[in-house]
Amino acid sequence: MINPMFFGNSPIGFFDGATTYDQIGIGVMVKSSSSHYFKAYMAIGKGSNIREELLALWGLLFLCQKLSIQALYVASDSKVILDWFNEDATLNVMIQRAWKDKIIELRSLFSFIQVFHIHRIFNSQADNLSNLGLSSSLGVLYVESYMEEDLKTSRSFSLLRVYRFLYFDIVSGA
Repeated sequence: MINPMFFGNSPIGFFDGATTYDQIGIGVMVKSSSSHYFKAYMAIGKGSNIREELLALWGLLFLCQKLSIQALYVASDSKVILDWFNEDATLNVMIQRAWKDKIIELRSLFSFIQVFHIHRIFNSQADNLSNLGLSSSLGVLYVESYMEEDLKTSRSFSLLRVYRFLYFDIVSGA
């Protein structure tokens, strides 16, 4: 895992998604200091590779807002999503419009945010978490907090309640 000291002690977040024939899982890792980090995962429903990565980015930004993180570096192996997020490319997936809008809205809440592409091997923890998401409860974000390697807290957020207007999208896999 990349040490946040390389980034002026600003938190760094990683995201990834996994897809099977009937489920999407997302995984998120946030390193808030050299000894404190968070792991999160969730099942989303059906979809494509673009959808999984887009929703994983949304999950990272959502979690960071819940953690009151205002400045963030974001790393992922999903160049397509990062280029869209940086406004270096377009992502013409109209069916994902509500999610793209929610990501843009979340991005605006940060005082500083910078994204960069990393090799897949450096994103393995987020990848492992996205695979956990495949077998978790639909629409529930599971979050664990660690100090060093010790689990400190574990909780979950039912996102079907948080984003009622997106309920149909989550369940239908649109």
